[in-house]
Amino acid sequence: MVDQAKNRTRTIRDEDLQAAEMRRALARKIAGHAPKEGARATAIPGLTLYRRPAPSPFLSDLIQREILYRLLRGPQGERRRAIATLGDQSQRTAKAIAWLRANYAKPLRLEELAEVARMGMSTLHHHFRALTAMSPLQYQKQLRLQAPRERMLIEGLDAASAAFNVGYESASQFNREYKRFFGQPPMRDIKSRRLAGSVVVTD
Repeated sequence: MVDQAKNRTRTIRDEDLQAAEMRRALARKIAGHAPKEGARATAIPGLTLYRRPAPSPFLSDLIQREILYRLLRGPQGERRRAIATLGDQSQRTAKAIAWLRANYAKPLRLEELAEVARMGMSTLHHHFRALTAMSPLQYQKQLRLQAPRERMLIEGLDAASAAFNVGYESASQFNREYKRFFGQPPMRDIKSRRLAGSVVVTD
């Protein structure tokens, strides 16, 4: 048992030494290819090493890490980090927007929305406003007004029924917010839209 432990320790130590030597070899190879452009200086050694018949998984991973490290530490590193972070945050915010579009009739809990996006509440609020120019609550309210407007126009629902279908508990509150958003009370707005849609333009 003791001999097995010693052999295992010796094997691990040998692997560590091999890994360190591979790092030094890669550093020397990169130093030997030093064009002015940082990205090219990284890519050339990587491509040279990948032309070998069978690069080890460890070496492949090391090359990838070296490329990423040099890209992020180069002159454009800060910009690249910002783009990567923004892209990730935008994708998470888009998930929150999609969830809200599918669940706008439900009471909005910002904590639940933040969990969907896997972001902090303040971070979500910031990126949500950046993408939509409004807060999550304002976005939900807009959806709750646009959806019943279409249903009243297409399905002939009355204002109260349309309001309750999208989560409003008070028809009077719906009427007030509808008028504030569209400029007219619900049924008058629908009548105007129908009249405008029935106008036929002739030469």
